[in-house]
Amino acid sequence: MDSRTQLGKSLAFCCIFLMIGISANAAKRHNKALTPAVAAPVSATAGYDKLDVAYSQFSAEFYSGLAHSGRQIGYKSIESLDAAVQDLLRQDQSVNAVATIVHNSKLLSQHIDNPKIISIITVLLNQNELATATKLHKQIKEDSGKALQANVAYLFAHYYFLRNSWDKTLASLEGITGDLPQAKYHHALLMQGIALQKLKQHRAALVLYEKIPATSPYYLSARVNMAVADIRQDWWTDAHIIINNLLANPRIRQQYDEADRLYTILGYSFLQQSYYRDARNAFRSVGIKGPSTNQALLGIALAAANQEDYIGALNGVRILKQNQALDLPVDEAYLLMPYFYERLHQHSTASAGYSEAMQYYENRINAINSAKQLPTADFIKKLSFMTDGTLSLQFNIIDVSDKVPPAFIANFHLLQQLQPFVAGSDSAKQQQHFNQLQASYQQALHEVVNSALNERIAFLTDYMNQSRYGIARLLDKNETAQK
Repeated sequence: MDSRTQLGKSLAFCCIFLMIGISANAAKRHNKALTPAVAAPVSATAGYDKLDVAYSQFSAEFYSGLAHSGRQIGYKSIESLDAAVQDLLRQDQSVNAVATIVHNSKLLSQHIDNPKIISIITVLLNQNELATATKLHKQIKEDSGKALQANVAYLFAHYYFLRNSWDKTLASLEGITGDLPQAKYHHALLMQGIALQKLKQHRAALVLYEKIPATSPYYLSARVNMAVADIRQDWWTDAHIIINNLLANPRIRQQYDEADRLYTILGYSFLQQSYYRDARNAFRSVGIKGPSTNQALLGIALAAANQEDYIGALNGVRILKQNQALDLPVDEAYLLMPYFYERLHQHSTASAGYSEAMQYYENRINAINSAKQLPTADFIKKLSFMTDGTLSLQFNIIDVSDKVPPAFIANFHLLQQLQPFVAGSDSAKQQQHFNQLQASYQQALHEVVNSALNERIAFLTDYMNQSRYGIARLLDKNETAQK
């Protein structure tokens, strides 16, 4: 493996432990559907939709009050307003930037056909100030040209896309893609394709992906989604051709996080088809300090074990056990190591390893249960938000992308930006409204993470039971040998 640091998100796919029999649960986890690089895989539930609406309602009230507080500046041109807004954003004053926009709403309405409106609405939607953005959008649809209408509709499509609102995403993009600049057009095709895939319209999605050229920054994501669609339909050869063509491109290989993701997908695909040498070669191409590293190490161990190279398999899981970040590949390593020693007929070492694994899983389960018992506010304080979108709690890596849309986490952070402004407000009603909204988001996040932790406990319990079974199996072998 190359030594390099990458950003991105690791993907587990198609790791079926046929020979090792590690557990049905683990197999299901590794067969989890691949995630498009720009969207969460599961539609937002009604509960998260309601929270988003509640946030938008509070936002409208909050910014209306802040805009009329007497602290905002009025501008005489859209250009000067946009320059001031961009300057505030560079100073990390996004709340004041939005308040400035709302304060100058009349100016915006008077010059609704100005192209600078696009950057203004971008700021509003990024901060979830939907009320002001919607008013401007309505006026643009009535009074502006097709190009401006298309660009603003594209912004709203992305807004809904981040909320996993696939129907609204498609509706926003309907009939406008031909009027978009090239980069936005390609992104719109990708969003449409992903939305269609989520709505089970795979063939229509593939047609759109094909329209994205190799020169586009969205080409890689489109091709990966095409490969995923092929794999899901057991069209392995077609998927491998797509992935290998991507990896043959020097520009893509230099995007280390994406290249590692591709090698990981390819490796597990080979592993499922029993092409163990090819699988090991793919996994060895993954960097040693990237988000896909642990999955690749686990893949190497499994491929080696299927080749009866248990020494090579042990090397992979030994490195995993040294990892401080606790994800499922690390957890699985504790069960796999004694199993590999058992296959090498080193029964005493295997027995000690199973005992160590049982203690490890028991400690892990107890630690997670203790964390779960914390009050919501204390629980939230212990969460760390990682750069790749995952969460961490006491070194437990938690992926909630299949449970909440990206906008849910974004709103949670936006509330933190609003908090000091609300704290300084003279409005007791506003403070009460904010406190209720923030408590609702904290409670929802607590429940989401708890759900993920419960799944982790289920895996750990299964592994602990298998460790116990491993010891019993070894005792049975010893008793049989002594007879």
